[in-house]
Amino acid sequence: MGSDVKHSKTFTVTARLGLHLRAATMLAKTARRFDSTVAIRYKGLEVDAKSLMGLLLLGASTGSEVTVVAQGDDAEQAISGLAQLFESGFGEQTAEESPAMLRLATAQGNR
Repeated sequence: MGSDVKHSKTFTVTARLGLHLRAATMLAKTARRFDSTVAIRYKGLEVDAKSLMGLLLLGASTGSEVTVVAQGDDAEQAISGLAQLFESGFGEQTAEESPAMLRLATAQGNR
């Protein structure tokens, strides 16, 4: 495999407070485990998934759809590793489990 191998997958942010500091930290830490270039796309913006500040600047709230794009020899593994975070709601109670938090997060995202 060469470094031109590119994979992408779209995820829904289910963490009850969206891609906030703790979730973004987990995402950046996981992305840094891989040699591939890993980026997150949201609302026309693309940031380095290894950059905590970049992730926070996205402002992705609960229910947002983000696309993870990885390019490099371990791109498929990077997507898989990040998928585990998104699918687990970053280890938090998900918005679906807490309707009150979903309303709060949605209201905050509309400011």
